[in-house]
Amino acid sequence: MSDELKPTSPLCSQCGMYHPKLEDGQECPMKHKNTDTDESKPDIGNFLVTMRTILLNNIEKKKINDIDKFKNQIIVQLNKIIENYKE
Repeated sequence: MSDELKPTSPLCSQCGMYHPKLEDGQECPMKHKNTDTDESKPDIGNFLVTMRTILLNNIEKKKINDIDKFKNQIIVQLNKIIENYKE
């Protein structure tokens, strides 16, 4: 993995995601699985938390100032990926 793609936050031993270090003895709020009772929808909570961490770290690293432009570009590219996705 290139340095550009490496997360800047440590991997949490409790939830398995990258986020700022917790205080000693503190329980990770992401440790417990999403309790959404609608089982027809996929659980994407952990994915979104991971994506948030990646986005925030890269916004800071690349010194992105126009967040709205950046968000719009991400949405456009994500929609292209979804439209072309095949299993």
